[in-house]
Amino acid sequence: MGEEKPLSKTLQRILLTTAVILDISQFGIQAIPVVGQATASILGGLAGIYFFLIFKAHGIKFTKPKKAFTLGLGIFVELMPVINAFPGWSLYVWRTISDNKKNTANKTKETTAQKVL
Repeated sequence: MGEEKPLSKTLQRILLTTAVILDISQFGIQAIPVVGQATASILGGLAGIYFFLIFKAHGIKFTKPKKAFTLGLGIFVELMPVINAFPGWSLYVWRTISDNKKNTANKTKETTAQKVL
């Protein structure tokens, strides 16, 4: 749980699909005036916990300002009624996955450069 591991293609697809389905369902639930907005906010909070735990289990830390801001923005967008109709989780998951790809690619390059030296 210490070092950031590359996310498998399958896990990336599952996470993105889950995020898109959550965003679409939240958008649909928004049509119900008060109960729907409350339900969508609760669903958004639970999704935030889910994604946080999945990424944390793969060693992705949210202590860096960029990642903390992305997580905070995703939670803020999804917990606010009406605003949570925007695809906040999809953007959050996509950005976290792309950061993970860049970080693991950079670590691979550094490791290869150290082996050459």
